[in-house]
Amino acid sequence: MDILQCVDFLKRLHIFRNLDDSQLTEVAEALVEVSYEPGQQIVRQGEKGDKFFIITAGSVDVLRGAREKQRRLAALVRGDYFGEEALLAHGARNATVQALEATRLMELTHNDFHALLKKIPKLRTNIEVAVASHRLARTRRFDWIQDGEVIYFIARKHPIVLWRSLLGPFFTLVLPSGLLAAFIASANPLLLYASGVALLGVGLWTLYNVIDWTNDYYIVTNRRAIWLEKVIGLYDSRQEAPLSTVLSVGVETDQVGRILDYGTVNIRTFVGRIIFNHVHRPYQAASLVEEHWTRTREGARQADS
Repeated sequence: MDILQCVDFLKRLHIFRNLDDSQLTEVAEALVEVSYEPGQQIVRQGEKGDKFFIITAGSVDVLRGAREKQRRLAALVRGDYFGEEALLAHGARNATVQALEATRLMELTHNDFHALLKKIPKLRTNIEVAVASHRLARTRRFDWIQDGEVIYFIARKHPIVLWRSLLGPFFTLVLPSGLLAAFIASANPLLLYASGVALLGVGLWTLYNVIDWTNDYYIVTNRRAIWLEKVIGLYDSRQEAPLSTVLSVGVETDQVGRILDYGTVNIRTFVGRIIFNHVHRPYQAASLVEEHWTRTREGARQADS
């Protein structure tokens, strides 16, 4: 790729969202294109991270574990990237990556990676969203994820939703506190017992709200957009839509949402709407949906031609 082709390619990737042409040119000039043969190892689990990679052609396998017990985590294709987490944390690689076929990558060295993050704050924000998704995805197993399906974005509702839900239990603490004060004044053991029961109730209510918040996820894979909701003791719900059915993607937020970086991502499809309500980093989530929606359409056009 020449510089102009590289800039055009980078514009399609969500991690370069909101970068202007001069910033994209700076990134493109720092990238070096390298080829790998089928089966060739690109990075090895446990070694120190020294490069960031973007796939421009071909595909790679992401593997974890000892050689005899390696588990395949994902297959990445053109437009995907890897290596950012180890560089961001100045740590070791958490997986092995090897070429599945003849593959071309654009590589960014450790020093250039951090120089660009320092110079382009928007790039750092976009990459931090990707790293947070990868870390959260590793802590969860979803039985409904299909073979070959890759989670690119996963997030809970913004923490402000959790804090709002905890206001009720917080103000209800007035009841056990009042009963305890009445016990101290009267020495009536029934008041102490009632205070303990009320405090236990507040604690359980708080725990329920925390668990309920942690059970809800917004997910974007290479195949679909998903809203996963679980209400303890009542129901599990999974609303989803294939990316091939997406008609439009929009973001709505307000002044508070812009300050705290949350909003609503509205995904309109042939079969209805998928709504990511109060999602953290809504514009990055929308960019991911749009990117993989575009990939799906391009793949369909190539299959038809």
